[in-house]
Amino acid sequence: VYKRQHIPHGFGVINYFTNDKFHRKNYTGQWDNGARHGNGTTYFRDGSIYRGEYANGLEEGLGTLSYLNGNNLEGHFLDGKIHGHAVLRYANGDQREGFFRSNELDGQV
Repeated sequence: VYKRQHIPHGFGVINYFTNDKFHRKNYTGQWDNGARHGNGTTYFRDGSIYRGEYANGLEEGLGTLSYLNGNNLEGHFLDGKIHGHAVLRYANGDQREGFFRSNELDGQV
């Protein structure tokens, strides 16, 4: 008996339910055997947007988080968290840069 499985592969869009633990609204981008992989964009329920690279379903590689207030965080992500060098650009033109380890600022800004 043949069963057809619907596993996303290639380019596609997914809309998340309201109880998504990461508060995602939707994702548009590349898929590899059911996981977000390659380049894509995730829209979150709070209005923030992640644009960048994904690996094995998580944000990984270069990416930018844009916030509703106009601030942008650009840097490296690892396992879905900001990790490594990042630059935070404020809507007023100011900026900070530093190194992060698993979403935590690591050292001086």
